[in-house]
Amino acid sequence: MLLTPVHLLLLQTFEHSRQAGTSSPPGCLSFDLTRTGRLGLFGLVYYGPLQHVWYGLLNTKFPTPPGLPLAARLPGYAAKVVANQLVLGPVVVSSVFVSYELSFCVNVASNAIDIV
Repeated sequence: MLLTPVHLLLLQTFEHSRQAGTSSPPGCLSFDLTRTGRLGLFGLVYYGPLQHVWYGLLNTKFPTPPGLPLAARLPGYAAKVVANQLVLGPVVVSSVFVSYELSFCVNVASNAIDIV
C-alpha cells in the first residue's frame, strides 16, 4: 500500500524537475494527489490481492524447493517467469487501461452534470 504512493510522489518530483530543467526548491512542487490516491487504491484493492493469489498459484503449480541446487530449480523459475509474462502481464495492463477509462468516464459524467 505504501510503495505505490511513495513511488508516484518520487516520480512526480522527477517529472517536475525534468520540466523545469533544474530541481525546484522544496515546497514549490504541486503533486497530483488524485493520481497518487487512485493508483494507491488500485494497488491495495486489486493488484495486491491479485498478485498474492497469482504467485501462490504459481508456487503450487511450479514448485522450486529451496534444498535443491540451482540447476534443478531453474525450470520451475523459468516456467514462473513465462507464465507471469504471458498471463498476468496482459491482465494487469488491460485492467489499468480499463480502470483509467472508467475513471475518465466518471469525470466526464460528473462534469456534464455540473454543467447542466
